[in-house]
Amino acid sequence: MTKKKLSEQFYTSTQALAERMGYEIVDITLDSQRQEKYLRLYIDKPGGISLDDCEQYHRALLPLTEDIEFDYLEVSSPGADRPLKSDHELLKYRGYDVVLNFYTPVDGIKKMKGQLISNNTQTLTVLSGDAYKTLIRKNIAIIRLAVDDEAIGI
Repeated sequence: MTKKKLSEQFYTSTQALAERMGYEIVDITLDSQRQEKYLRLYIDKPGGISLDDCEQYHRALLPLTEDIEFDYLEVSSPGADRPLKSDHELLKYRGYDVVLNFYTPVDGIKKMKGQLISNNTQTLTVLSGDAYKTLIRKNIAIIRLAVDDEAIGI
């Protein structure tokens, strides 16, 4: 099953299950590593995810995975430094500090920390230091929530 089909056919049922259990699906991936396939689901809820939450969702999820070829099923929290991928997540985390990694240097840098101010489908605005920077989203490789300066190496 391809990633596209996985996201189309699988996402709706996994999201419905997550919502019934009080969770939100943050991301779903089907990755190959060393000739093995990993089906990974990242879940969240207000207050964070516990190991018990992951285990409960994993068990409830198993019947929905019968038509998918994979070797390992992993359910976990997206982590404190989670990547922000969707417009929904960017809206949810406006006002938070983020770390941006660029495909190519922007103003001579490949990594920037700033407060997420706004976004649309084409651009993202952050307050970095004393300056507002509006950046083209397609030039941003990854956007993560900032944990602290030591952890991100800025």
